[in-house]
Amino acid sequence: MTLSHYAGRGMATNKKDAAAPAGLMDQARDELFSHILRCGVIEAEPEQQEAWIDDTMQYIAERYVGLGEDQLAKVRALGVRFCQPVVRHQTAGSAS
Repeated sequence: MTLSHYAGRGMATNKKDAAAPAGLMDQARDELFSHILRCGVIEAEPEQQEAWIDDTMQYIAERYVGLGEDQLAKVRALGVRFCQPVVRHQTAGSAS
C-alpha cells in the first residue's frame, strides 16, 4: 500500500503562541481526519502511520500558521488516536 505524503515541505517558522482564532484548531483537526480517511492510513502499519503523521503534520503546520505548538500537538494527538482500532466493550450480559 502506498500512502500519500507531503514530502519536501518545510516547517512553517512563524507560529503564534497565542490562542488561535476560534475554530482554527477544529478546521485543522477535520482536515487531518479527512486526509487520514482518504489516504488509507488506518490500515497501515504503526511505523507507516507515524511517518505519514509526521509528514502530514508538517503540511498542517504550514497551512494553519495561526496554531501554536501546543495546539498542533493536540491536533497530532487527535490524529494518532483517530488511527487506533476501535475497542469493543462487552456488556455485562453478553460475556461468554
